[in-house]
Amino acid sequence: MRFINKYLPILIAMLMISAAFYARQAHPKDRVPLVADQDVYDFGEVRQGSVVQHAFLVRNEGKAPVVIERVKTSCGCTTSVPESDMIGPGQSVEIRVTFRTADRQGRQTKETVLYFDAAEPVKLVLRGKVVPELKLRPNRVTFKEMHPGEIRKAVVRVKNTTADPLKITSLETSSGVIAASFMDEGTGVLPLVLGAGESARFEVAFTMPEKMGSFRGSVSLGVADRPGAYRLSLSARIKPDWVKRNKLPDMKDDEGEQEK
Repeated sequence: MRFINKYLPILIAMLMISAAFYARQAHPKDRVPLVADQDVYDFGEVRQGSVVQHAFLVRNEGKAPVVIERVKTSCGCTTSVPESDMIGPGQSVEIRVTFRTADRQGRQTKETVLYFDAAEPVKLVLRGKVVPELKLRPNRVTFKEMHPGEIRKAVVRVKNTTADPLKITSLETSSGVIAASFMDEGTGVLPLVLGAGESARFEVAFTMPEKMGSFRGSVSLGVADRPGAYRLSLSARIKPDWVKRNKLPDMKDDEGEQEK
């Protein structure tokens, strides 16, 4: 008897949750029907560093309004903004999706999923190919086992992979603890023009912050009229035993899903 009295409330709660779930699944026709003008938009080929934008239309073909409760994107390089949180019966809402290609190359597929209070989720897809004009080697720098205040450096080679001259207009860092500058003779002043197939080198110097267990930042290069068109990712971590003794926090970057 004690066993029943102890666990009966839990069993009732579980049964109620299960009943609500199966009731929702058993009556899909009660959900408001939504239709997108297109599920997939192919943007073809774009230069790396370009910003791709497209407006999808989602139409409510039911007899009741629905509310957008959440917007989820597949990565931090993509944002999706609905013009309204509510879609009335017979109305359409524009969903503007923006994809920033600064550190992306090759075939790309970026998804946006819209979640509603009274309709099934709607998935919208951007896809296409991002073609680089500059090649960075390496395209990521990682410093491990550092001490607070320690300075480390890395050399990055930039190559023009096109058949035409390419103008580098800016070299910027995401944080004051990162410094970057071109190091070859005649490359110290921007803008820097690289001929077809030509290369240049820049040096990255990083100072590990005093009160941080790990760090993530970047160095951005602007090309022609596209500031920040290319990005070199940088990460660093203090020695694990030092972090444990001093209970230091991590610094997280801005990559990840978008939540409305």
